[in-house]
Amino acid sequence: MISHTLKRLLRAVCLCALLFGPMGTSEAVWAQSPSGGDVEFGTAATRPTADLATTALMQLDPTTPEQLLRAIDLLLDMGQPELARPYAARLAENTFEETEYAQLVENVGMATFLRLMLDQGVGAEGRQFARDALLATESYHRDPQRLSSLVDQAKSPIFEQRVAALRRLRDSGVPAIEALLQALQTAEADSERDALKAALLEMGEQAVPALTAVVRQSSTPMRVDAMEVLGRLGTLQTAIHLMAPALAPASPREIQRTALDACEAITGSAPRLAEAVWVLRREAEACFGRECNLDVDSDGMVLSWTWRPEQAALESFRYPQELAAAIHAYRFYNDLYALDLDPEFHVRSLIAGLEVTAYDAQQGREGVLASDELQTKASEAGLEFVESMLTLSLRHEFPGAARLSAKLVGEMGDATSLQSIHGESAPLVLATRAAHRRLRFEAVQSVLSLGSGEPYAGSATIANSLGFFASSTGVSRAVVAHPSMAEARNVASFLEELGYQAEATTGGTATFIAATKTPDCELVILSTELQHPRWDELWRQLRRDRRTALVPIGVMASRERLERARWALRADRRSVVWLAAPEVQSWRPAIERLIGKAAVDLVPAKERLEQAATALGWMRKVLVSDHSQYDLREQEPAIQAALLHPELMLPAAEALAMLGTPGSQRALADFASQQWRPLTDREMAVDAFSKSVSQFGVLLTHEKVVRQYERYNASESLDRETQLLLGKLLDALETGRQTDS
Repeated sequence: MISHTLKRLLRAVCLCALLFGPMGTSEAVWAQSPSGGDVEFGTAATRPTADLATTALMQLDPTTPEQLLRAIDLLLDMGQPELARPYAARLAENTFEETEYAQLVENVGMATFLRLMLDQGVGAEGRQFARDALLATESYHRDPQRLSSLVDQAKSPIFEQRVAALRRLRDSGVPAIEALLQALQTAEADSERDALKAALLEMGEQAVPALTAVVRQSSTPMRVDAMEVLGRLGTLQTAIHLMAPALAPASPREIQRTALDACEAITGSAPRLAEAVWVLRREAEACFGRECNLDVDSDGMVLSWTWRPEQAALESFRYPQELAAAIHAYRFYNDLYALDLDPEFHVRSLIAGLEVTAYDAQQGREGVLASDELQTKASEAGLEFVESMLTLSLRHEFPGAARLSAKLVGEMGDATSLQSIHGESAPLVLATRAAHRRLRFEAVQSVLSLGSGEPYAGSATIANSLGFFASSTGVSRAVVAHPSMAEARNVASFLEELGYQAEATTGGTATFIAATKTPDCELVILSTELQHPRWDELWRQLRRDRRTALVPIGVMASRERLERARWALRADRRSVVWLAAPEVQSWRPAIERLIGKAAVDLVPAKERLEQAATALGWMRKVLVSDHSQYDLREQEPAIQAALLHPELMLPAAEALAMLGTPGSQRALADFASQQWRPLTDREMAVDAFSKSVSQFGVLLTHEKVVRQYERYNASESLDRETQLLLGKLLDALETGRQTDS
């Protein structure tokens, strides 16, 4: 049996011979041992090693860019990146045109350039060369003038020109497909359209996603052309996208006929209605449950397509795997609803669609689906329909759709939308307990907007939610747990360099408390060395708690526990495991990947601070209005803490003014007496204190009142503004005491 080393050696010899021709002096290398003595090939004691292949390659002295690249690839294959580095440096000395880069990538293969760009051993110059080459190649393949010229050649009556153009278009991939579809949109002559369809057919399966997007979103002529190509090109999976156009009563006759012909070309027979409903329902339910098979890249993202008829342009967007599944679920449930007007299909299609548009809104883009159109459809269906959407969204964990549904319930509903149903809390009230922060925030806002003064099941959660949001200080916090406090502090210091306010713990209760004591925890890092409790038990505890259920958790694993930890967390997209190497700086890519995977759930610090200010404003409105079912006195510590934050001081002071507790008046009086604070902030606190006293009387103890007089007397040597401010506070006390008496 040939050893792995010998296989690599033989591969190197063969490739060197192909690259550089007869090996010349290398024959002597193979005939001698490294020490100069003769060897007999194949004997156990003197079998050739990778060192001999490396020596042979070095003696060949590659010079051309293509030879240098192939030599680098071979050296990396043999585990010799340090020997590849000089070749990479020689490559970087050359200057290439865009077309030369593209030709080089085509000749050598993109895989070699990707390997060169990612391998740290070849040095920064080599990685930069590979990056430049790939960017130039992408630009070359996307060049509109080049693509337009190739599209024109693809319509040529000369066979050789068509073949050459199609080969280059096929190499350009997606940009070429887009160019062909744009040309098809404006083509008028039948011969021209036939040539373009033939070119799309030559693009192979890579054209299928774009063609299915055209089938769903373009005008009738384009849909017909796309269906014809899919009929000749498509697979059994492609036929699913043609079933609804073929059988839906609302489909135009030409569309029906073309779709039926395409389905028959793919499957061998025209689909029947019952069969189409069964197939579509199976696919829709699989995608709705995030169980469909998708082409996922290394970052867990999936490319999805849409056709913009108004711009005659094809666009692609990257989505996390579960959202790409939602896109398919939306489309398949839409198809089902076109065939069978079951309201459940309509509800589920809108849930899946709204989930996608909520994500696109966070990304600041218009993605594959139109948000306004979906929300209009939902609101037109009525309140009961929207509430059923909210219920299903919560049950199947579609937080984006649930958030938009909660907003619609708040706009369309009334106080009855908060009343329990069959002894269970209303869907909107259930949403106020969600782990997803934006959903919970929207649900609380909708509940308060409905203005019910009557108690209802679950009303206690509103006060807790308001306190939760008000507790944010807009700081990015992280928690590190390691049995060695020194190691935990080392990691915490590294996280502080990344912008986190990090807290080091040694595990157990301390870690859990640190992660849950404020709503600003954005990252938790656990060591597999934790034992009491073990790291996986602590991980489960954090995942069970609503406050940390969605927080990204990184696990730094020892080499012995690495694979086991990866297996344990394989299903949690919000967790990443990496090797606990001594160089903490090397963890940065893993942490960045972790944050990227969980980004869809994370609320930035700035947004959390805005939510805190809004929640404090809601608290004030609740205290002013007759909402006795919301007892906010237990949230007093959160409001007092917010008073100390410069951006939350005003709404916190206004809320404390209406809280009517001894603690709220004491906090305002103490704040106003702190000389180092800005005078305008202290004046706001005095005004809030005066409002509280006029509303509830003096609630301070005798000792606190005396303390305030002492502060005024001690201000004799201070500036006049401070004396006037403290005097105003005493005036409020005197007025309140007179009123009380």
